[in-house]
Amino acid sequence: MVEGIRFVGSNVNRLPIARSIIANSDLEATLPFEMVDTVTGTPMGITPASGVESPKAVHSNRYVVNPTSL
Repeated sequence: MVEGIRFVGSNVNRLPIARSIIANSDLEATLPFEMVDTVTGTPMGITPASGVESPKAVHSNRYVVNPTSL
C-alpha cells in the first residue's frame, strides 16, 4: 500500500470524498470513494442472484461509501 484511505474533499452535498493508492512492482492504482446519502438505505443482497432459492437482501445504513471513477 502506498497511501491508505484519506479525506481529499467534499461533494456537492458536503459529504466526504476519499482516495487510496495501492501499488506493487508492476502497477499503481488510485481508488476514489465518495460518501452517498441514500436517504432510506439501499438493498444489499445476501444470496446470489443466480442461486436456486429466492433472492434475499437487507437494507444498508442511510450513508454508503461508493467507489467512483476518476
